[in-house]
Amino acid sequence: MTSLKDKFIPGAKVGAYELVRRLGAGGMGTVFEARGPSGRVAVKVLTAYPVESGRDPRFQREAEALRLLSHPGIVPVLDAGTDRATGTPYLVMELLEGDDLDSMLLRTGRFSPEIVIAIGLEIGAALEHAHLHAFVHRDIKPANVYLPRDLARGRAILCDFGLSKRTDLAASLTETGALLGTPHYMSPEQFLDAKRVDAKSDVFGLSMTLLHALVGIHPYEHLTDPSQLMLQLCTKPVPDARELLPSVPPALAEALARGLVTDPRRRASVAELVAALEVARADAGEPVRSRTKPPSTVAGPSRRGSVARAPKAPKTLELEQGTYRVLTRDASTGLSFEGLDVDGRVVQIVKIPGIFRTDEGRAAFSEEVAALCSVLSESLVAVLDHGAVGDDSWLVTEPRDGQDLQSFVDEAGPWSYAPALRAFSRAARGLSALAEAGVVHGSLRPEAFHVRAGARGTKLLVLHDLGVGRRLASFTTKSGASSPPGRRSADIRTDVVGVLATLSYALTGRLPFAGRSKGSIRADALAKVGGGAKEKAALEALLQRAMTGKIPSLVALATELRLLGGEGTAY
Repeated sequence: MTSLKDKFIPGAKVGAYELVRRLGAGGMGTVFEARGPSGRVAVKVLTAYPVESGRDPRFQREAEALRLLSHPGIVPVLDAGTDRATGTPYLVMELLEGDDLDSMLLRTGRFSPEIVIAIGLEIGAALEHAHLHAFVHRDIKPANVYLPRDLARGRAILCDFGLSKRTDLAASLTETGALLGTPHYMSPEQFLDAKRVDAKSDVFGLSMTLLHALVGIHPYEHLTDPSQLMLQLCTKPVPDARELLPSVPPALAEALARGLVTDPRRRASVAELVAALEVARADAGEPVRSRTKPPSTVAGPSRRGSVARAPKAPKTLELEQGTYRVLTRDASTGLSFEGLDVDGRVVQIVKIPGIFRTDEGRAAFSEEVAALCSVLSESLVAVLDHGAVGDDSWLVTEPRDGQDLQSFVDEAGPWSYAPALRAFSRAARGLSALAEAGVVHGSLRPEAFHVRAGARGTKLLVLHDLGVGRRLASFTTKSGASSPPGRRSADIRTDVVGVLATLSYALTGRLPFAGRSKGSIRADALAKVGGGAKEKAALEALLQRAMTGKIPSLVALATELRLLGGEGTAY
């Protein structure tokens, strides 16, 4: 009997693609160079999938979702389909020129710490993007890290999402008890139940891959039996990199150790691993990259204007509750920094210059912080610490754990109508806690929020720009201020309009105002909203009412958005 593998050989046709030569094979299928309508591509024939699974709507949904991943560190999926003769699914991807990390290690041996850090940063950024879109890779290993010959394409690219799991798909092609992944790079929890792995499993796989590249050998290379390997991983800590190679820089060894913790609850997140690698990069004497925006937005001009002179920040801050290491600056403002606390956790640090020059400024800052510390809501970052250095005050909050809304919409496109209304209703309800504490933000806008991946593929909006510096700006002059802080004098209806304007951006990719004024709405403001004519009319009427001050609170707005979304009033 002819096997499926025998049917897919150079010269065979798979959909619109003619297979040219075999590039490699893995547990899930075989990769070929192929010719298609748009030129040379790579085609992965997924022979390990059950026959006819390519016609399964679950595969079709997952393949379509893979095409949504758009990041320079991820091999793009260009097309997907099913071989008509056999029912075997296939994926069409960009054809890369270069070598995988596994082949390079066999030829050249271990890599320098600088290159390992660079690879880790690029793959880490790619994973952050994938996780934001609810994908877990589940098979990160040297063979799936591609090193392009053309460095303009990037230092490292993550390949083979054939084993990936879309965390928001209720129907999964994975069977309970299936062992998916490559044992030597799998996390302990992946051995126990493949259906329960999450983003922390990818952190383990990446950290083990980087450890292998750094020391030139896998720490468990001698264990060939998966059961022995599982026992080792589940009962003993992974050796420190310095035990395998004493010359490893301490900061790099510590970064990898955080990613290789066997308990996923204590293991670093992707963001924390990348931040630790940034520290290792800085200790090696290289400049630290800004990670507050994706590469596509860092390179271009900021919509909010440039900062003529970025303020200097100390390398460490000693505040009320602890000491923090200051790392990268947000290029769009110059006043927000990423940092680490003493336990290596990522934090966001905001500088408010000059506020402590006057007694009035000190009092206003203390009042502002007291109000913010009294608020606990999923819809805004929590304040962790605060204090002053000289005339400048500092605020430490939880970090962003997702892409800012403006960049998210610019890259992924407008949101669907009903999911957007649900997300913004929830956000308005959460932000009402600010108003209850006496705080009016006064400048809610798309870039002030980030998008957090929620359960079952939902999106949560989180306010990371708390606006303290703007509200206290009048106190930063030596003469002080005679007017009270902005949070007292502003009207909460300003925030109602801000939430609705941000919703308009999420639905259409632009703000609804005519020109720069917020006094009038463009005639075509909601023309691109994905709902029907009735939905557009209702949303436009809601925006008009907000502009004329007829929606009195964020709680009222949350209720109206929930009704428009068809979910009733119960929370």
